[in-house]
Amino acid sequence: MYCIILCGGSGTRLWPLSRKNFPKQFLKLYSDKSLLQETFLRMKEVVPQESIYFVTNEENYYNVLNQIKEVSKDFEDSRVIREPKSLNTMPAITLAVKYLQDKIKIKETAPVIVVPSDHYIGDKDAYVRIAKNALSKVGDNLGAIGIIPTMAHTGLGYIKKGEKIGDYFKVEAFKEKPDQKTAQEFLDSGKYLWNRKWHDI
Repeated sequence: MYCIILCGGSGTRLWPLSRKNFPKQFLKLYSDKSLLQETFLRMKEVVPQESIYFVTNEENYYNVLNQIKEVSKDFEDSRVIREPKSLNTMPAITLAVKYLQDKIKIKETAPVIVVPSDHYIGDKDAYVRIAKNALSKVGDNLGAIGIIPTMAHTGLGYIKKGEKIGDYFKVEAFKEKPDQKTAQEFLDSGKYLWNRKWHDI
């Protein structure tokens, strides 16, 4: 099992605390560790440390490296993958997976979990349990971990739950950032989960 941590974001939503050369993921907002460090330490409980890789842009390469070495002195520089150009989430994931296949020679069937580096997770134990369970059952499918909505939010994507199989659901549909009326319908139906960049609970 492998983990890719995405940390190339520009952090514009938290300006002026977060800046282009020091985005949100490098800030210490909830503890004495940055969001990036919290993510790394959390994912160490899901997959082995040596199976965790980062993908970032050239500008933030040393920020990532320095912060991770603060909490893991033996961390190898080669596990931070630099994007030749920042092109958003999917190209970053594609680059990292290709690196794992071409350079690390992982099997095509190896489960890989992709997570952002800038999210707050309140219940770490629940998150770790759910992430481990998801990795063990995803097989050769794409999986998403969703949050039960608490309001009709228009700024998030929504996952429509399909057939229930054991303790998970097949995904019937994905709806990106609906308008207020549609978001309220999704909330009222009980059939939708918030999609939070692949990983939240």
